[in-house]
Amino acid sequence: MKNSIKQALQTLKNDFGYPIFRDAKRFKAALLDTPIETDGKKVRFLLNTAVSEMHVYTRLESALVTNNIPFVVDQLVLEMSSDYMTDRSAAQVVIECFVELLGYVPESGTSPYKYSTQDRRTGSPSRRSEDREAGHLSRQDKGSALLSNLPQPTSTSKEISVGGVTKFGGFNWRILSLSSGNALLITEDALEFRVPHDTFNVVWEQCNLRKYLNSDFYNSFSRGEQSCILSARIKNTDNAQYGTSGGVDTDDKIFLLSIDEANKFFKNNSDRVANSEKHHWASWWWLRSPGKTSYSAAVVDSEGEVNVEGNSVYSLSSIFYEFGDKKHFVHNFHGLRPALLLNLATFAYGKKRRRSDD
Repeated sequence: MKNSIKQALQTLKNDFGYPIFRDAKRFKAALLDTPIETDGKKVRFLLNTAVSEMHVYTRLESALVTNNIPFVVDQLVLEMSSDYMTDRSAAQVVIECFVELLGYVPESGTSPYKYSTQDRRTGSPSRRSEDREAGHLSRQDKGSALLSNLPQPTSTSKEISVGGVTKFGGFNWRILSLSSGNALLITEDALEFRVPHDTFNVVWEQCNLRKYLNSDFYNSFSRGEQSCILSARIKNTDNAQYGTSGGVDTDDKIFLLSIDEANKFFKNNSDRVANSEKHHWASWWWLRSPGKTSYSAAVVDSEGEVNVEGNSVYSLSSIFYEFGDKKHFVHNFHGLRPALLLNLATFAYGKKRRRSDD
């Protein structure tokens, strides 16, 4: 089975390049058309689980930057075997194949979770150049380029320190947390004003704001920028004070913070205050958590206080507002602070390429 997995990964890499392993939708479609000689059904299931559900490739890329491959391999094997009902030996084979794809091989005579620094891809300089153009860095490239250009979480650099601000996609983003080579970001300002939905009784899964953020807003980023944005598993918990249902968990590229996250990632109320990007006044901004009722959503007010009772997602009032192809009079005229999970390795590589292009 291992040979079938390696052959499938090699075929996909040759046909589409390394970015295919970061795009779950494209990977799933491409895998269907990839010939697999033996154990085809099982191999496709394992690879789809690894890429579409677990985002193994991007997580291993992040681990490579933080020099944390052995721990993350162990974590991924355990996660695949326990959460996805996969035989542990099969899970180990799949994860090891992805590790080898990144240029690592197990050290002979040691635990499978220990990896040498050997680079299996010892091609010509032109081949390495093609790898860089495809958005993939060899281990040597990462050591020399990324670690010198990408400060680590312990750095005092404001750009990548928690609480610092970085530029991405034309917006200023506050860094809320750093973990395993990824950064949780939120826009520094409240962007455009929108109402969450055009009907009552809605949860985040069905919310028009969710659809907008993961379509129009996400598509406003360039393809290179989109490759830096990871799909995040979003926990939509109930409102703890009122018991209002938060609905099912979702997988989103762009999302709003929850009540718990708005409390966790800011020091105090004043730290949560966000100015309107357009009007430069302190703005209310929406959270994805439900409010007191099924037709309300939690908010952060202009003084930075988290309002768990929330405001109506659809209200008639005195302010004229156009939402999509429908027109409303609304008073819940609050701003958006989109959040996303940024892969620092891909982000740093893109910055390095832009500097070299200049």
